[in-house]
Amino acid sequence: MATGLGTPTAALFTSGALLCQTKPLNPAVVSISPSSGPASGGTAVVITGTNLTGATAVYFGTTKAADVKVVSSTQVTANTPAGPPGTVSMTVATSYGMSPPAGFVYVTANLPYVPLTPYRIADTRCGEIPKPPYCASEQLPSLNATLGPPTPPGQTQRTG
Repeated sequence: MATGLGTPTAALFTSGALLCQTKPLNPAVVSISPSSGPASGGTAVVITGTNLTGATAVYFGTTKAADVKVVSSTQVTANTPAGPPGTVSMTVATSYGMSPPAGFVYVTANLPYVPLTPYRIADTRCGEIPKPPYCASEQLPSLNATLGPPTPPGQTQRTG
């Protein structure tokens, strides 16, 4: 009996010969690369798996992907449709059935970095710049503090 063609579904015995009718296996997804993309869609993905020959569609959630191409029995390429941010189930459909779901993550697009242009603001007022009330060369007021143990809540402590 040939192997790798599918699952036997019936056997018929006639004059000592074994005849089998086989049903091809459903597709199965092993990996998807990349596994995430922008919610706006348009990410080119490579789906690797088994029994992908004859893939008729790739779904991200319930939305069909665009530009689905079967590369081989183990590889399919597609472009993601737009989708809501978060994880969605990705499945591959063939005429023999659907693959079990694999996860794909839609992410919100990062806003582009736009550097701020510095602006110089010139003071156009005329006259002298006033002197602050205390300068380093003058006597500055001082404050002396002594730290002690913390005061319990609700009480005040005053020292000389």
